[in-house]
Amino acid sequence: MDALSFIAAIVASLAWPTVVVVGIFAMRKELPRLAESLRKLKFKDFEAEFDRSVKEVRQEASVVIPEHTKQLSDGRESALRELAKVADVAPRAGILEAWLTLESAAVDSLAKIGEVDGSVKQSLLRVGEALKAHGILNGDQWKLFIELRELRNRAVHISSEEITIVTAIAYIGAALKLAAFLKSWEKEV
Repeated sequence: MDALSFIAAIVASLAWPTVVVVGIFAMRKELPRLAESLRKLKFKDFEAEFDRSVKEVRQEASVVIPEHTKQLSDGRESALRELAKVADVAPRAGILEAWLTLESAAVDSLAKIGEVDGSVKQSLLRVGEALKAHGILNGDQWKLFIELRELRNRAVHISSEEITIVTAIAYIGAALKLAAFLKSWEKEV
C-alpha cells in the first residue's frame, strides 16, 4: 500500500463519522428541541422513548386544578418527596403508588357523599364518571383523571427501562395535585 492509498483509506473511513460530528456540533442548540418532539428513536439495540404525554398532563394539571388546592395540601410536598425517592429506584413503582394515592382520594370523595362504601373497589372509570356526575370534578378535571388512568395503564405494560425518573416525577406531581384537590373538596363538604 503506497502513501496515497493509505491516505485515501483513512479519509474514506473517517468521512461519515466526521460528517456526523460536524452535523451534531452545528445543530447543538436545536437538538434539545428536536429530541422533545421525537416519540421514539431506534438504532440497533438502543431505544429511547420521548413521550410527551406525561409533560402535557402535568401542564394540564397546573391549569385545571384550582390554585387554593396548593395551600390546602400540606402533605402533598412530603408525599411528592417520598414518591420521588421511590421513582428514583423504580420509576414504574412511583407511578403506581401515585395512582393508588389518587385512587384512594377519589373513592374517599365518593364515600363522603354516600355514593360508595369506601372499602368497596369499583371500576375506576365508573369512579371518575361518578366524580364528574356529582360535580366533584368538572369536565377538564375529569379528563385529567382519565388521562392519568390511561398513563398508569401504559406504565404497567411497557418495559421499566422506557420510564425515566423525570417522567415518573412529572406523573407523580400531576396525580398528587389531583388527589390533593379531591381531598380539599372533602373538607368543603
